[in-house]
This record gives sequence, structure tokens and C-alpha cells, in this order.
Amino acid sequence: MSSENLISSRATFETSWGRNIYLLIQKKYGSIHCCRWLVASTALTAQAANIKINAATAYNGIGFSQALGQASRIQAAELELQKKLDILLLTSLSLRTLDYCPENLCVVMTDESIQYKIEHDTGTLQSGVVLHTWRVHPLRAIIILQHGYGEHAERYVNGHCALIPQLGKHGLEVRAFDMWGHGRSPGVRGSVDVERAIQDHLELRREAKRENVPLFLLGHSLGALVTAGSVVADPSLVDGVILTSPPFPGPVSTLVRWVLSAGATIVPHWSLPMPRSPPSALSRQPELLQSAEADPLMVKRQMPFLLAASALRTAQAINQGLKDWHVPTLVMHGTADKSADPKGSEDFVRGIDSKDKTLRLLDSGLHELLNDSDREESLQEILVWLDAHIK
Repeated sequence: MSSENLISSRATFETSWGRNIYLLIQKKYGSIHCCRWLVASTALTAQAANIKINAATAYNGIGFSQALGQASRIQAAELELQKKLDILLLTSLSLRTLDYCPENLCVVMTDESIQYKIEHDTGTLQSGVVLHTWRVHPLRAIIILQHGYGEHAERYVNGHCALIPQLGKHGLEVRAFDMWGHGRSPGVRGSVDVERAIQDHLELRREAKRENVPLFLLGHSLGALVTAGSVVADPSLVDGVILTSPPFPGPVSTLVRWVLSAGATIVPHWSLPMPRSPPSALSRQPELLQSAEADPLMVKRQMPFLLAASALRTAQAINQGLKDWHVPTLVMHGTADKSADPKGSEDFVRGIDSKDKTLRLLDSGLHELLNDSDREESLQEILVWLDAHIK
């Protein structure tokens, strides 16, 4: 079958998105590779349809025709099937150079003819914090990555599913600063004013927009709070936001607010009087965290009063700015996260006024999703979302 006949048989190619993929592969690989991609993609779609119908029949315990009518109402079951298809079909077909596109159950070939060159250099922002830049050539977009409490930007090179190299392979230049008191930045270890970190983040955003390419923001944990606070302070010139395990708090009593404020004023660098979370609270794969425990740049103490008080003020400001949040947003959270309540993410996504917003709750996931059991799935979701939003 010719590639032209295959193309006409695929409903997805009625979209400009599908045609652009076809033209890209034809240009970079030629007709033979293009035909291979189309055959594999068509096979995936056909098998997916059959598996969905069979699953619907078995699930409902009813006849074939009735199952077809029920299929549209079992979205959760279909999503699980899509994830299994991703692993089962790509493995059985040996399509290891393909990226999965869950929106329409087709696959998109990685453009291996483009060799992305990644270079790491450092500098400083005006406040004195250390800025890391992983430059990529050619450049598709820039992503500002904000680390969480206790860690640092370079941890995302080998940890967190090697997020920085993975982004680089997709043509995304990563810019990230070590917050005050973290990583290679100066200051009392672990003691950071979140509102000050937001100002650093805004400065970095202004610098990044000079490149005249799409700009995305990605923050994890405390870094998600800093990222969200930055967007609320200035929502302009941002093409998309990804927040993983954001610590959006629930209602806080007046007494707690007063204690945190007093502590931040009198003894700002003292730790809160509570135990530090063990590695088992961060991941179901604690062996992945062993390198972090041995990393001299990691902060190994409970958060100080200064951080807690400024984080609470930032969370209040974010909550007040939800109706002005119109940026495309992906929020990911583990349902078993004990370090940051997933309900805060649910309330946040429900409250923002963006027309393009997605909440992804990972069943039994803990705090560090990219170091957890479903880390590959979480990574692919981030990469697919970014690819879909780069214009």
C-alpha cells in the first residue's frame, strides 16, 4: 500500500497536526520510513479499537452492540488501556525510537536526524543566586525549571528521570537557578525567602523572553509554589506551566500564622520543631534517592521559619489570583503524597480560569513523581504535553 493510500485511511490526518508530522518524516527520512511509520500507527489504532471494544464488553457483561454504546462512558478504563497499549504494542513492534502520542493513539517518530547539542554553563542573577543554563542547539523553546526544597538544579541531570537531558533531546533549553541557601548559591543552608525567590524567577523570565522562542515554566514541590507565585505576579509572555506536587495548603489557623510570622522575624533560620520527612515518603523506589542522601549539595534539615512563613504568604497570593490565571497548565500529583496534599492541586486546577488546564493524579504516587515507580509515565506525560504546546 502506498503512503498516500495509507494517509487517506487515517482520520487523524484530516488535521493539520497529522499532515505536518507526515511531511516532517517524509522530508527527514524519505518515503520508506514514512510508510513504516504510517503502517505502525495504523496498526496501533486498529488494535486499540479492538481492545477497547473487547474490554467494554467484558467490563459491562453485555452484548457487543450495547458495549459499543457504553464504551464512551468508561473513560477511566480506556485511559488505563491506552497506557498498557503504550508499553505492550511499542515493545512488541520494537518501535523503540518512537514517542507515544496518547491524544489519538498514534506514534510520532523521534527526528534522529537532528542532533541536539547540550552545553552547561553557570552565571548569577542580580541577587547573587547561581544560574545554570543547559543550552541546546538548535533551539525550539526555553523551559525555566525550579527545584524543590532541599535540592538543587543539577540534581535533575541524573535524578528525576534525567529530566534535563530528556528536555534537551526535545530541543528545550533549560534555565534553572539554585534558590538562596540551596545548591551552589550562597546563604544559610535551606533558608530561603519564597517571595525573594519569586523575584529571581521573574528576572530569569525576562531574560529568557529575549530569545524570542516559546517559554515554559516547570516547578516541583516548593519550586512549583515559586513558579505559581511568579505567574500570579506577572502572567504575561508565558506559553505554558507545569507544576508537579505543588504544596498548596488548606486553611491555616490565625494562631499558626502568628507563630510562623513571629518565628520568621525573631529566629528566621531556625528549623520548624517537627521531624524531617524520610526518603520513604518521597518515593516507592528509595534506592533512587540514595545518591541524593549522599549529595553534599542537598539540604538535610527541616525547613526554617523564614521559608514556612513566606511560603504561606505566597500561597495566599496565589489563591487570590486564580481568576486571572489564563496560561495553559498541567498539574501532576500523586494520590498518596504526604508531603503536599493532592487536594490542594485539585482546588487549584478547579479555581484557575485557564481554558487549557489538566490535572493528572497518579494513583498511589508519592511526592517525587519523577523518582517514583511511575516515573517513566510521568516523564512521557510532561514531554508529550510540551510538544503539543510548542508552536
